[in-house]
Amino acid sequence: MAFSSALHAALLRGGFSVQRYEDEAQLARDAGQIHFDVLLVDAAGLVGHVSRSLCRLAGRDGFDAALIFFNGPDREPLLADAFTHGADDFIRRGTGHRELLARIEAVLRRRMRSHVIGRPVALQVAPYAFDLNARIARLHGVTVPLTDREFDLALLLFRNIGRLFSRDHLLATFWHGQYSSRTVDTHVSRVRRRLMLDARHGLRLVSEYGRGYRLKRVRASRAAPGHEATRPADGSAP
Repeated sequence: MAFSSALHAALLRGGFSVQRYEDEAQLARDAGQIHFDVLLVDAAGLVGHVSRSLCRLAGRDGFDAALIFFNGPDREPLLADAFTHGADDFIRRGTGHRELLARIEAVLRRRMRSHVIGRPVALQVAPYAFDLNARIARLHGVTVPLTDREFDLALLLFRNIGRLFSRDHLLATFWHGQYSSRTVDTHVSRVRRRLMLDARHGLRLVSEYGRGYRLKRVRASRAAPGHEATRPADGSAP
């Protein structure tokens, strides 16, 4: 537990948002609902073979987190077993926090190379379009005014349609945990209103009580009578 706590602190200092699990079943329940970039598993207790259930979890459709075993015993059969069943890295016992963080970053660069090399300049989820260089959001070709924080929040949601993001996750990602969950609620409400994520354009930004927020695909509803479907919710002109 002392090693785990120290590693947790090092990951936070490295800019990561961290959620700890001691129960594999709880992790499995959350894995289909919460977005994770890395699944970091303490291998100290593994004997003979890696956890098959964790490997199956990492390879499950819709779960795209990297799988890294750390603190592993220096046994070649166990290491080979981990890679055979889908591990992205296996870090032996005694590795320091600095090297561990560097290897996590290396795995993320390999898995997310499109975000590092040849970075896309646009994201399109019709009828929405995001210009990543100019940092402009458009709905039906009409610019929707968003602050930088609102743009980043919207981009995260549109890149992960269907995934649940807890308030704590969003607070840690965009505000480094320095404000309250009310700050998250306020920004989500603005993004929902300004991008009209209320089902009329096939997407709804919903709140799930006690859990967080999710952007969902839905059947597009008809705009209210007299409403200009291409005009942003704040009334700004094209």
